Amino acid sequence: MTLLLIGLALFFGAHLVPSTPLRAVLIGALGEKGYKGLFTLASIGGLVIAVIGYRQVPVEYLFAPKPWAYPAALHTMPIVFILLASASSPTHIRQWVRHPMALGVLLWSLLHYFANGEKAAVWFFGSFAIYAAFSIVSSSLRGQTLVKPGQVVAWKHDVIAVVAGLVLYGVVLVAHGWLFNRVLVSL
Repeated sequence: MTLLLIGLALFFGAHLVPSTPLRAVLIGALGEKGYKGLFTLASIGGLVIAVIGYRQVPVEYLFAPKPWAYPAALHTMPIVFILLASASSPTHIRQWVRHPMALGVLLWSLLHYFANGEKAAVWFFGSFAIYAAFSIVSSSLRGQTLVKPGQVVAWKHDVIAVVAGLVLYGVVLVAHGWLFNRVLVSL
C-alpha cells in the first residue's frame, strides 16, 4: 500500500504545483522547458509507481462492487478516451465540453471505483475522482477556457480525436489484464 500512496502523492503533488507559487520558482530555476520536463517526469513516474503499488496491494474489499458499474465502465470508456484525446487539440468537443480531460478522468475513476470496491481501488480511483472534480470546479471558477479566442477549430481534429480515442480504448481493453491484473476481454 505504501508504494501506491507514494505514487499518488507524487502524481497529485506535481499536478498541484501549477496552482502554487512554487511553479514560478521552478520556472525561474529550470526555465519553462525544464519545468515542463520535471512536471512530465513527476507525473509519469508517480502514475507508474501508483499502478505498480496498486498491483501489489492484496485484495481486501471495503464494499461489494456494484453490479451496474462493470458494464457501465465497459461501455463508457470509449467516450472517456475520446474526451481525453480531444483535450489537447482545438476540437469542437473541447468547445462543447469545457473540461474534457477532467470530465474523462472523473467518469473513468468513478466507474472503476464502483466496479472494484477493494481497498487499493478506493484509494486509487477515489483520489483521481476527487482531483478531477476539484479541477473542474476550480478551473470553472477561474473562468478558464480551453479554446482561445481566434483559435481555428476544425472538424478534422474531432475525427482524429475520435479515431485516436477508439484505437486507444481497444488497446487498453485488450491489454487490461496485463496492465492491471484484470482481464476484460480475451482474443
